[in-house]
Amino acid sequence: MYLILFVMRGADIIRLFLRAEPARPSISLRGQTQSVMEKFIEFAANHPYLILAAVGLLMLIIVNEIRLHQQGGSGVSPAQLVALINQGAVVLDVRSAELFAKGHIVDATNMPADNLPDGIDKIKKAKKKPVITCCDAGVASSRAATVLRKAGYENVFALKGGLQAWQRENLPTVTGK
Repeated sequence: MYLILFVMRGADIIRLFLRAEPARPSISLRGQTQSVMEKFIEFAANHPYLILAAVGLLMLIIVNEIRLHQQGGSGVSPAQLVALINQGAVVLDVRSAELFAKGHIVDATNMPADNLPDGIDKIKKAKKKPVITCCDAGVASSRAATVLRKAGYENVFALKGGLQAWQRENLPTVTGK
C-alpha cells in the first residue's frame, strides 16, 4: 500500500517539475501565485526525507566520481595487460617478496608497496613506458599506481582484480625470483 502511494507521489513530483509551462506562475488554492522555486520549497518542507535521500545520493555520486577521477580510470584487464606487455610495458608487483616468489607474472619486477617511495629509482628508466602495478586483488596496486603518478610517471595502470584475475583467465605465472 505504501509503495503504491510512494509511486503515485513520485509521478506527481515528476509532473510538478516537468510541466510544459514552467515560466508561468500557477495559482494556488489560496488565490496567490507561486513560482516554481516556491513550489520546490513547499515540497521540500513537506517531504524532508525525500530531499535528504536525494542529497545523500548526490553526495555519494560526487564522492564516487572524485575517487574515480583520482584513480584516473587506470585499471586494465588481464587481456589488456597482455597487449601492453607485448608493447614493452613494465610490470611492477607490489606484493611481499614471499608472495612474489610463490608466483608472479612473467618478467615482473618485485617492489613491495611499503618500499615503493624509496624504490622508484629501480624503474626510473621506464618513466616513458607504460607501467602496470599488480597485487593480489587489485587494491594495493591502485594505491601504488597513484604513488607512481605523483612521482611523475605518465602511463601508469593497475591490474583490475590483481593476480587473482590474472590466474582466473589461466594466464601464465612463474615461481621464484
